[in-house]
Amino acid sequence: MNWFLLAIGAPFLGALVSIADQYLVKKHKKSEHSVGALALFSSLVGIIVALGIFIFAGNIFSIPNTDKLLLLLVGVITIVWIIFYLRAIEIEDISHVVVWFFTIPVFSFILGYLILGEVLTRNQIIGGVVIVLGGLVHSIDFTVIHTELRFKKKVALLMLFTCFIVGLSSILFKLVTTEYTFWISTFWQYLGLGVAGIVIFVFHKRYRASFLGMIRNDGRTILGVNIASEFITIGANFMNSFATLLVPITLVYIVNYSFQPVIVLLLTYYCTLYAPHIVNEKFNFKSLAPKLLAIGIMFIGTLIVFS
Repeated sequence: MNWFLLAIGAPFLGALVSIADQYLVKKHKKSEHSVGALALFSSLVGIIVALGIFIFAGNIFSIPNTDKLLLLLVGVITIVWIIFYLRAIEIEDISHVVVWFFTIPVFSFILGYLILGEVLTRNQIIGGVVIVLGGLVHSIDFTVIHTELRFKKKVALLMLFTCFIVGLSSILFKLVTTEYTFWISTFWQYLGLGVAGIVIFVFHKRYRASFLGMIRNDGRTILGVNIASEFITIGANFMNSFATLLVPITLVYIVNYSFQPVIVLLLTYYCTLYAPHIVNEKFNFKSLAPKLLAIGIMFIGTLIVFS
């Protein structure tokens, strides 16, 4: 199977999910602990996925116990970055937030070197620095009048932590997975995600109350959008995870996250014009120019990495 087709399909699916996430978060922004409740939807879908793999795939217990524990950990920390990511898009437009995904390849370079023994070249280091600079440009609010520029520190910290966890999860997944054990590893990963969701549901009273409240008050919309969104996410994750088994992880992420911000920007522009009830962002020169500049800088960084 061609890894590039997998890697290029994932950002389109990811962009659709980002739009859906923005819609759900903004719709329930006034609800207390809405981010935690929405994260529970994501994690509990993991049980469904794990159950499906358990039914149709065999030998899920054939890997070593240490690998099972590591993959369960991957699933558990997945819900952590989901919460941080949802919090970021709660306070900032989605087209601004997703640009930070460009930093995932940087973290995968560093973690790949430390965990998998991958060696960084000079161009990879320089390109990674350029990518981070692009993210910093994108985090400056140029719409403030005169010379007062506001660095969006909170969004930057939330997304840097999110991207670090995403990079770490992928490295750990590849560490114990081969092309022949892909579905086995995926089972344990999603089982860990689902178990984490159950633990949060049982022991976090406020998240549980918000989760149940969303179902009671807007159950049809929440369930429909969220279930569709989660299965699209699963498709994107499968594409990414399988592609990383065929080529270096960073190469897959460079392709993925170079395209996703552009696709999100186009989708948000379309929604703003024709479906503002879903997503509605400002597209004047002051707000659009930094986004295009940041995307350009980060794309140059990706070219430097592989030059």
